[in-house]
Amino acid sequence: MISHSVDQFRASDGSVVTIRAQAAGEDPNVGQYTCITTYRIGSDLQEFTSGLRESAGMATERLLGIGQLDEEYPVQQGLLRTGSRSYFDPDSEADVVIRGMAWEGQRTSIFTWLQTARSPDQGDAFVPQVGPTATDVLTLLEKFDISEVGDPAGAIMRPVSSDTSLDSGPTLVRYVPGIGLLEIHPASDPSPPMVPPWQGTALPGGQLYVDKMGPQRLPYFVLVSTTNTTVIVPNAEADVNAVLLGLQELIVEWRPPTPLAG
Repeated sequence: MISHSVDQFRASDGSVVTIRAQAAGEDPNVGQYTCITTYRIGSDLQEFTSGLRESAGMATERLLGIGQLDEEYPVQQGLLRTGSRSYFDPDSEADVVIRGMAWEGQRTSIFTWLQTARSPDQGDAFVPQVGPTATDVLTLLEKFDISEVGDPAGAIMRPVSSDTSLDSGPTLVRYVPGIGLLEIHPASDPSPPMVPPWQGTALPGGQLYVDKMGPQRLPYFVLVSTTNTTVIVPNAEADVNAVLLGLQELIVEWRPPTPLAG
């Protein structure tokens, strides 16, 4: 008899994502996930990543090279931690100032960054570049209503400013042992992933499409159901036949949040 695992995760818009998969050994990332959402603010795009609290600090150090977010402010029932660093980018020949931020609730967090770049011909090289400030980050967060909910735990962002709207996502990313990395897009995503034009194969979880990517032509899969489109990227060394067996048991459901009254 095949045993299954059933896990639920919270997207940044309040949706609940349920993943039912064939159990495949120990899961080193129990409960871990990330949710990526991009908003259009005026003419600019701003990407936010949310998940459990452990992910924000790791992302800040790994992606931005900011070893410590040493400025703290109470913001919307949570704690805003922010810090910055400057460096010279040899590719663009520009001085860059980057400021990372992590909004932290009791169990979850939201992560993003702001940056400016100035090339030598854009001003006096002897005048220090200030770059984004903590005030800029606080102003950014004022464009959203941020809250934390449980069961399953998640940080929720709702735009409250007239110049702010959803551009793409939310996309929930989760690694499933025996299958690979899942990138789950709701059916309502304004920028959904491409689905191969040929006929898919009907599975319990939806229509399955198989394609290849990159110079090594590594296989990946797209599973399309009525509630979401899930892109599955197996490990490079994975047995494709074993992955296909696992996909026959995979069911992903995206349940949108209940509309707010009023």
